[in-house]
Amino acid sequence: MKNTHLVYAAILAVLLLSCTKEKSTATTTDEDTEQQEVDILTETAVDTEATVITEATEEVALKVDPIRIEGVLLSVEEAEDFWGTIYLVVDTTGTEMTLQNHTYNREINRTVEALINKTVEIKYYDQVTMEEVDLYHNDASIYEDGMVNSEEDKNKWEMIEGVINATDLSGDLPSEYTLTKADGSQIQITTFVLDKHIAISGEQVKVYGNAKHQYLVNSILPLEDIDIEAQITFIREKFGVIEGKMQSDDYLFIEFDKGNQQVKRAMDGNQIRFLSVVECEGHGCTTTSYYFWNDQLFFKFEEGGYGDDRTTVTETRTYYQNEKSIRCINRTLSGSGGYDALKKQLASEPQITLPWGSVFDRSSIADLLTQTN
Repeated sequence: MKNTHLVYAAILAVLLLSCTKEKSTATTTDEDTEQQEVDILTETAVDTEATVITEATEEVALKVDPIRIEGVLLSVEEAEDFWGTIYLVVDTTGTEMTLQNHTYNREINRTVEALINKTVEIKYYDQVTMEEVDLYHNDASIYEDGMVNSEEDKNKWEMIEGVINATDLSGDLPSEYTLTKADGSQIQITTFVLDKHIAISGEQVKVYGNAKHQYLVNSILPLEDIDIEAQITFIREKFGVIEGKMQSDDYLFIEFDKGNQQVKRAMDGNQIRFLSVVECEGHGCTTTSYYFWNDQLFFKFEEGGYGDDRTTVTETRTYYQNEKSIRCINRTLSGSGGYDALKKQLASEPQITLPWGSVFDRSSIADLLTQTN
């Protein structure tokens, strides 16, 4: 069983750049930086805050998809056993459901506890075992005095249908045979395995009995993160479309100067797709690139550097949903050797997560979206 830790990105108290301010503060040297790299999005390796706390056990056929539910995580209870079992109690629209997970790692349990009282998505496997009461083959019990003889009897027990696999007779104690359902999942059936069972091995049967369900958690994820990751996927897709069309000159480009700003705009008919603003001042320049879809900003990339003997280079990526920032990350590096050398090193620097949640101030670029010369 594999485990993946939930890693929450650190948020620094003192920031060189802040996504809470919709103002360009990244800088570049005087070198021409209008040409954006196609991989400015795919460079990012931000943790998605997904918590995959276990994979399916071998008893659950991997060909079976996990069951998905949404609800509020009410509690996480740790059992004092060898496996480090935890029990998760979830409220799904007024109904409490208890699931379990064998993490083998108590540190992961701590991260799951942090999700208590949050709305989460849980994916789980329903691992079923059953104690056989009666077995039907060709719509008849294999026993002379079967326990299930009427519709009333059938309603007393749970019924599972599948292909029986019985190979070994029981001895003095009950043993098990396997039932494979149509979806490929396998269920262990406990009974005294007789010649009757082995004789019909490989055939379709119906088993009546006491079913026991173990709900084994495969993954748990804060629901708000699911929405964010869906938007990030959308952003990557549309970013690729826009970059590809710009490289093939499928858009109409409008370029002009405004004060100390060099502006470049890409239009898809009457739809704005891209806006680049280069602004030089003192010992450095800033380049801010805006990406739009359906007339809404969905991604902003700021880059640049400044300084003489000691240069600072920086990149900031801000992701938006409905023009409200949902993620903001930054890389900054200072040192000697010049802008080009530091720029190459910057890609290997760790990313810092900055505060997000601010609404983009569209008025800050309103005139640049309409001006033509």
